[in-house]
Amino acid sequence: MPGGVGYGELLLLFALILVLFGPNRLPAIARKLGKVLEQLRTAASLFQQNLLSLDDDVNENVSEGKGEGDASPSDKDENGGQDGPSC
Repeated sequence: MPGGVGYGELLLLFALILVLFGPNRLPAIARKLGKVLEQLRTAASLFQQNLLSLDDDVNENVSEGKGEGDASPSDKDENGGQDGPSC
């Protein structure tokens, strides 16, 4: 089993959950857990799509020559883009 958890440990965990929550509440808990997992998968998928879209936008800007070296004069700081204190 992945993660180093064997069948014995899973059986023990299931028995412990059954004792703690009882057989009447297990279906409701399983449904709730399923909904939470579905929301997590949806959020992860949306996050991945946003990252890929952002990556595509960055690649398009780089291929068009809109790199960091193309800053306009208004983007420079007040001392003309030089390091150190202004005199």
